[in-house]
Amino acid sequence: MTDTASLNQVPLFSSLSADDLEELGQTMRMKRLRDGGILFNEGDVGDRFYVVMMGSLEVIKAIGTPEERLLSVHEPGGFVGEMSLFVSDNRRSATVRAKGDLTLLMELRQARFEELLKRRPKLGLDMLRVLSERLRVADESTINDLQEKNEELSKAYEDLKAAQAEIVEKEKLEHEMNMARDIQMSILPREITAPENCDIGAKMIPASAVGGDFYDVILLDGQKVGVAIGDVSDKGVPAALFMAQFCTLLRTEAKRYKKPEDVLLSINHHLLEMNQAGMFVTAIYGVYDSKSNKFTYARAGHEVPVIFNNKGKAAQPKHDQGSPLCIFPDPPIDVQTVKLPAGSTLLMYTDGGTDAMNAEEDFFGLENLHKTIKSHLKGSAQDLCDNVLKELISFQEDAQFDDATIVAIRSL
Repeated sequence: MTDTASLNQVPLFSSLSADDLEELGQTMRMKRLRDGGILFNEGDVGDRFYVVMMGSLEVIKAIGTPEERLLSVHEPGGFVGEMSLFVSDNRRSATVRAKGDLTLLMELRQARFEELLKRRPKLGLDMLRVLSERLRVADESTINDLQEKNEELSKAYEDLKAAQAEIVEKEKLEHEMNMARDIQMSILPREITAPENCDIGAKMIPASAVGGDFYDVILLDGQKVGVAIGDVSDKGVPAALFMAQFCTLLRTEAKRYKKPEDVLLSINHHLLEMNQAGMFVTAIYGVYDSKSNKFTYARAGHEVPVIFNNKGKAAQPKHDQGSPLCIFPDPPIDVQTVKLPAGSTLLMYTDGGTDAMNAEEDFFGLENLHKTIKSHLKGSAQDLCDNVLKELISFQEDAQFDDATIVAIRSL
């Protein structure tokens, strides 16, 4: 039972007489809900509605789903649950949940409400006004939501177009880089032709699609072969372009000059004239004579070669000062001649073979490189190069930082 004074404060009942309020109070019963308590759920069958006397109620659509949406909040004097009284199946159109420490409600059953409407039709009009206002607010809210969703969809569409354009551009760039890689690899010898009593192998793996490392093997006559290895400063496309220039000049100058140092100095002269980017090259170019088993080479700031005898013992040839190319007009060049007895192997490599790091930031190092080379000396010169670089890449756990190249000359 509810007192008349409380009912008199409810706007919906403002048109009722004192007697009506007294009678209404005797038929309505109080209901209490704690914070978060569910009054009824969406889809429930309803035969009564509720008036808020204290606290507040939240009206929620699609509760507990990704589409959950708060429709409205009703404070004291408001009412909920009336919609189910006017539809044929009496289904609740939303879930109603208590908000606050304590919510007090008055419950009015459908049968009693219909009796009251027959005697006091104005109550129906008052309720209709409230329902009309709620529908108007709901329509405006729906329109606003649709506008927001349209804006979100428009933004998502623009983002999608931008992402698609980025993907297309990325695929185009990847295609171009793959073509550049193919072109660069085509600059290197497809097949290595060595004179009699000699076996030569070489392998280069760039850190990215293209790189600045290179090697070359140039058959000069029936018994002599020019062999080169080098490393351009920087990485990627700029280094690859400079590498292509160097290789082109190398093949031209190797035919013109007999002495390896003259070949490197001539290349240095040409590259200085076109080196606007300030790049430099470390390189070794030498001529191996299969008749004498001698390798005469010029070294321009590159790593010193290492020689393994037929028993696998490593030794480093004597060396002098050698400066990288494309820095000075007349750089000092280290010129040496070494003899390779039968069964011995000379190895040349770039710094990517020693400076490689693993995930723990440990360097592969020269000692480890020598150990790896020694373990693969029994195969062909090409197998040696392939296997050494395979172990090098494995050491880096497929996170290659620098280009890596190795060249092997074996005396048979």
